[in-house]
Amino acid sequence: MRGQRSPFSFRVALATVGGGTYELITPHSGRSVYDEHLEQHGEGFHHTCLVYPSLEAVREAKAELRRQGREMVQEASAGDVFDFAYFPFPEIASLVEVLYLDAAKLPAPEAVIRPSS
Repeated sequence: MRGQRSPFSFRVALATVGGGTYELITPHSGRSVYDEHLEQHGEGFHHTCLVYPSLEAVREAKAELRRQGREMVQEASAGDVFDFAYFPFPEIASLVEVLYLDAAKLPAPEAVIRPSS
């Protein structure tokens, strides 16, 4: 985090509403940008996510944002399963996440709740 190695974990829940997906995140262990956000702003909107179709594409996006002078405040990777990073965008008063995720390689969720028909 912010240039320092800082192992962390978090819990996540996804909710699809209309054409979008909302991600609910809670810090679990270690220090992360999620902890910073809670300390500075309390609960609420944290970031917008841009999803990329491949590891190569997300890594190119991270490199391009750095070339533009954007600060990368946190990144994480798990081989070919996922790769993400957060960049502050002061002009929208938020972080932007760039993400590659192979959902087929994630562990099974604890629960899946679907609307009743």
